[in-house]
Amino acid sequence: MFGSIAALCAYAAEHSPFYARTLRPVRSWDDFYSLPILTGDDLRRHVNADGTGDLLTGPTRGSLVVSTSATSGARKIVHREFADQHRVSEGLAMAMRLAGFTADDRIANIFPPGGLLAAWIGAHEAIEKLGATLLPLGTTLPLDVDEQVKLLTCLRPTAIISAPSTLVRLIEGGLPPIPSVLCGGETLSPETRAFMEKALGAEIALVYGNVECGTLGVQCEALRRTQRYHVLARDVFIEIVDPVSGMPANEGEILVTHLHRRIQPLIRYHVGDRVRRVDSPCGCGLALPVIELEGRVEELEVVIGDVSLSADQVVAAVRDVPGIGERFQMRVQCLNKGDQVKILFEGEGASAETVRAALLGREPALRALEDGGALVIEVVKRGAIPTTLAGKTPRIVDERLG
Repeated sequence: MFGSIAALCAYAAEHSPFYARTLRPVRSWDDFYSLPILTGDDLRRHVNADGTGDLLTGPTRGSLVVSTSATSGARKIVHREFADQHRVSEGLAMAMRLAGFTADDRIANIFPPGGLLAAWIGAHEAIEKLGATLLPLGTTLPLDVDEQVKLLTCLRPTAIISAPSTLVRLIEGGLPPIPSVLCGGETLSPETRAFMEKALGAEIALVYGNVECGTLGVQCEALRRTQRYHVLARDVFIEIVDPVSGMPANEGEILVTHLHRRIQPLIRYHVGDRVRRVDSPCGCGLALPVIELEGRVEELEVVIGDVSLSADQVVAAVRDVPGIGERFQMRVQCLNKGDQVKILFEGEGASAETVRAALLGREPALRALEDGGALVIEVVKRGAIPTTLAGKTPRIVDERLG
């Protein structure tokens, strides 16, 4: 492993002006761990869609150009070799097999082609590798829920791959049960998982990855109903570091070094997720390391004044309120009189006051925001909370970050 990483660093330093400035010779693990962390802002500043940018190592012929969804900031451009895109597909095919998909399935790919483009293409190729029947039903957004449900009902898939937010909207629109389900692109809360599994009559398997790095982790049957994943160690080297000290830790933020990327090397890339290392062996027998995903760093909690509020706290507070759906969003703004958090809930038949009472009853600390006029609760119709081009619904949108 170290030899591959050292060779990657040497190649990047020789061919990329950005890495020539930022990398030092890597002769030991200590040398590697002392290298600077690559950030999303580095990609934004040093990689362009037209194939220019000093982080790139040369001409981008023979590559796929994709962008992130801008869910957590301005878009990042990624140039990925076709060979590496095939590795993404192989990882997705492995995730599908572990989810119970077979060659006899009729698999609906409803990742939106305009957003999670790499996942949309990868799922197509993965279904081809399985030898199954492909139903390419992904649609650009905004999602026409009624039409998509009609089409899925007509074509009768036996398996489906999707972002959870998209699937929730389809379920609320009347999607009939589907035997096998694979989701990716977002963290799935226990409450939303229970809602989806009851509606679909299927146990949901998850796949972990992102546009920049490709497929990072898959779930075997033993890891289902958890946030744990087997890391695809053949493709990526994972570090977990303490966010304050930057030192290796068993729990912290994840850094990814892609072992095969050459046009746009990713070396110690800060993904933006918080994870925990799992040292106990998995009962499935796969000889792959296991990590537990705790969530996006920016979606774990938000601080308004002296009050810290997490999305999981909101979920727990309103889970028993009749008429409230699975989709909600916290929007934090900086107004003239100070910060304000507006929490939108999709639902029918529930009042904002009922939701407010449930929140304050479960989280008394919110009373300070309430008394200061900094807490706004709204119940909106189903489908009113916008979905990003990637088919996601970010649970926290902090507009103070610009």
